[in-house]
Amino acid sequence: MIPKETKCKYCGRPVLFVPGPRGTLCVEASLTPYRFRRAEEGERDMVTLYTNSGTPLPVVECEEDEMRGAAHRFHFCPNKKRERKTK
Repeated sequence: MIPKETKCKYCGRPVLFVPGPRGTLCVEASLTPYRFRRAEEGERDMVTLYTNSGTPLPVVECEEDEMRGAAHRFHFCPNKKRERKTK
């Protein structure tokens, strides 16, 4: 299943909604090149990218000349006000 591209209602950037472990995840529509971590590298540079099916990939972001694939980054909207709900 290929998710439908929509726009974020807070900032207007193109996003996709993919299935995640606890519901749907909002990810960037653009693809980010990645490679798998080498044995001698630490875990400091690792990020989690997501496939179209919502599978998390713990990988290292890289340049296109050394990439092994491309996946979507989680969309953290700077314009959304995150407020805790009070009872």
